Amino acid sequence: MLLTRYIRDSHRKPIGVVMSTGLNEVGYSLCNKKDAWDKEKGKMIAFRRATGGFNHPIPDSIYIDYYSMVDRSDRYFGYGY
Repeated sequence: MLLTRYIRDSHRKPIGVVMSTGLNEVGYSLCNKKDAWDKEKGKMIAFRRATGGFNHPIPDSIYIDYYSMVDRSDRYFGYGY
């Protein structure tokens, strides 16, 4: 089971995705401003980062979305509050 949340800009246009594949497995993708959004590519990047042990700083622009997914995945996949 995958948990997915799309990141949108101020015009509600999708620009990224945050995905959880399991407990403590959360990844994200964020579209470059120069590129066009591709839903499948965004999901693939987020999935690979979630399952591959991605360990880089989270951009400030998606900090809230990322950590709300961490909380959501904790509740869904196991150790709820």
